[in-house]
Amino acid sequence: MLVVLLAAPMALAATMGSNKGRDSRHYWGANMTVPKSFQNMGTVNIAGVGEVYVVTNTPGNVQMVDGGFRLSGGGRVYFATKAAADFSDAFMYWQAPLLGKHISYTVDVSNVGCHCNAAFYFVQMPGYDSSQNVWAGPGGDWYCDANHVNDNWCPEFDTFEGNKETMNIALHTCDYVAPNFYPHCDGGGCGTNACQGIAGQYGPGRTIDTNQPFQISHAQVQGGDGLMSAANAWFQSGSDTTDYNGCSDSNYVKNMGYSLNGIVAAFSLWGGPDIDMGWLDGCTGCGGTCNLGASSVTWSGFTLGANKDAPNPKVRNNLL
Repeated sequence: MLVVLLAAPMALAATMGSNKGRDSRHYWGANMTVPKSFQNMGTVNIAGVGEVYVVTNTPGNVQMVDGGFRLSGGGRVYFATKAAADFSDAFMYWQAPLLGKHISYTVDVSNVGCHCNAAFYFVQMPGYDSSQNVWAGPGGDWYCDANHVNDNWCPEFDTFEGNKETMNIALHTCDYVAPNFYPHCDGGGCGTNACQGIAGQYGPGRTIDTNQPFQISHAQVQGGDGLMSAANAWFQSGSDTTDYNGCSDSNYVKNMGYSLNGIVAAFSLWGGPDIDMGWLDGCTGCGGTCNLGASSVTWSGFTLGANKDAPNPKVRNNLL
């Protein structure tokens, strides 16, 4: 049976174009083998979870820092639960249980300029083929997302795609053939940019001052039906706080919840002079092109916990 979980046309129209250049954040292996560059860089502690491994197929772009890691000049990172050197295990990745919980961290995007994209997002890896078999894809690492990168479709939850000028939250649902295959996904998704969600509050020298590290908490609020009723992002910079919800289509938000009981964390830094990033930061009026080689982003201080313990009082008190 084919179950369709796609956004309404209005939501699609509002976010079309957000898939441009997405394939640049994937680094291909050869002949359906795991890239030889795949490495375990070390561990980070996620409060409420414990130690997870930082794995990447672009080790030259990753530097471990206290409580986290830095991506410089591009690259992508996953969290994994197995330290073994056998990266041929499709199920080595940490499956984050997000529904009804918040994931919080500190991010520094002060060195991520206009038209560059530092992303912390979740995808329902590993990918599967139409025969319901786990499939590595041409890249060899089972990567999948809502824009068919690595020739694999799967639901994608973009909790943070941004730079020092703005950021965006986007949900991407898919057609579904039980138990594991996704024949097509909504690449445009249902999203909300900080330009609209917290207009005038995010950016260099603003309420959420992106010239400095700041804290974010993403809360996946669970409704009475057991699915997601709100995708909230809360920000703190110094003593200043603000928050907003991503995606105004309640049915779309609900459908995204089906994918959040176990979903893989991924991080990337991408962009370039030939990639149209207007969908992300065109609303700011910032100019120039992304100097990816000179860019860097740092993530640290991770926590995963129940929403009753979230830093956002609206989430704690169920006021969203």
